[in-house]
Amino acid sequence: MTTPSDTHEPVRGRLWLLFPLLLAGACVWAAVAIGTDQWTDWFLHPARIPEPATTREGASLFRLMLPVAAVALVLGGVIFHTLDPGRVRRRDRPTGTPGETLLILVTMTLALVARLPRLTESLWYDELASYISYGSQGPGPIVANYFDPSNHILQTLLSWASVRWMTPLVGDDAIALRLPALVFSVLTVLAMYLCVRRVAEARVAAVAALLVAILPVSVLSGVEARGYAIMIFFAAASTAALLGAIERRSGWRWMVYAILAALGVWAHVVTMFVFAGHACVLVAMLARRDARRAALAGLCAVILAAVLAALLYAPALPDLLAQRETFAAMDGDEPSPFGIEGRHLLLQLGGSWTWWASIPTGAVACIGLVAGLRREPTRWLIVASLLGLPLFVATVIALDSWLYARFALFALPGTIVLAALGVDALWQRRRLVGLMALMTVCLASAMDVLTLPPKQPLRDAAMVVHDRAEPGDTVLVVGLAHRVMAYYRGDVRFAYSLHHGERLPRELELVDPTWIIVMYPGHVSP
Repeated sequence: MTTPSDTHEPVRGRLWLLFPLLLAGACVWAAVAIGTDQWTDWFLHPARIPEPATTREGASLFRLMLPVAAVALVLGGVIFHTLDPGRVRRRDRPTGTPGETLLILVTMTLALVARLPRLTESLWYDELASYISYGSQGPGPIVANYFDPSNHILQTLLSWASVRWMTPLVGDDAIALRLPALVFSVLTVLAMYLCVRRVAEARVAAVAALLVAILPVSVLSGVEARGYAIMIFFAAASTAALLGAIERRSGWRWMVYAILAALGVWAHVVTMFVFAGHACVLVAMLARRDARRAALAGLCAVILAAVLAALLYAPALPDLLAQRETFAAMDGDEPSPFGIEGRHLLLQLGGSWTWWASIPTGAVACIGLVAGLRREPTRWLIVASLLGLPLFVATVIALDSWLYARFALFALPGTIVLAALGVDALWQRRRLVGLMALMTVCLASAMDVLTLPPKQPLRDAAMVVHDRAEPGDTVLVVGLAHRVMAYYRGDVRFAYSLHHGERLPRELELVDPTWIIVMYPGHVSP
């Protein structure tokens, strides 16, 4: 990561300061003009009547945070303006050439093509639980309710908007539901290119962009209506913004970084560990006199991001705190870093949850780690993009909590950085070896994506019942806590045995089912 030298050119202006002022004014207006009762009515979930205390508490907290955020935005703008030396550094190498632009567009098209075949697969449990419980209820209930962890708020909000306005265009509400994840997943190609291009040559950035397009973990997260694709995007985009702000030292870049960071946390709360890692990097930079002003501005940006994230989460925070026990490992049966999810997390660092497909990417990533740590610019990028992962795992262990491997997808940009550096190290040693390594990664990724079955074919199961059921047939669905098969039931009535058939013998006796659909067969006691 480079720091500014004495070669400068004048900055064009300070008009960017109007943006935080406008945001601050909007916050003050929303706090003054809209009362707590009005916010409460808008936030109220239709299924939670009478009004739960947490909804009013969330409305009050949101009104409280609005002026706090307004002050933080104004102070942030002033601080960034003050610490900004008023000049920007000329880049040592040009970017944004027509050739690079064409390369990015082609790679983004490849990413889109790689994802389209899986976009029409059956929605799976988490997608349906989130949409039925939150996404179908409107923006107010989405942003202010968190009575179970299926609500990835930003994703759910975007999916609600997509279903409402895009379904007539795409012709399928399931595709519309997944459209935000698809868009952000494809945009991650651009974000990753810009991130790596800050510290390396165009060929390394091109490899990183290609890996975003084809790695199975990236492809699969980009075709499901969950917050992971958006989390990956903001992890990459905010890291690119961080490096750009440090290098170019212009105040508006720190404001952009703070907003990207806040939105990333809103996409999934564990994204905060990305910015915890960034904060550690900025603290380390304080020891360098030539980078001290940038480090101070960066730390202020992290604080501003935290305030903005608190504002975004304020309506749902009372609900979130009320559910805090669900994040603790209470009975020892939750997924942990030392079980199958820990193994999946390690495989995920190789870009796939299939062991054989993760080996090529994991191998070149190890080579990239060794090569990247030898150069200061790439060393800073590696630390900034990956430090959040050990912080996350250590926090889970220290708090005796639990995790799913997908929670750590914010580290995927760091894995891609390592893999791209590894391919380039082999390329510089011998071009044929580097090319063969990249082709092996691409081939393994393509084979994995093409051979993986649908994640959870609930629609297919429902269609079998619809096609074969006779009048009077009864159907029992053995699932988790949500009645998600209602989305696909059509005119067939489904009964449910929830929590993996916790009372299955009694429900079998009561329902006497003709058909049984088991969502998670491995979790149902014989």
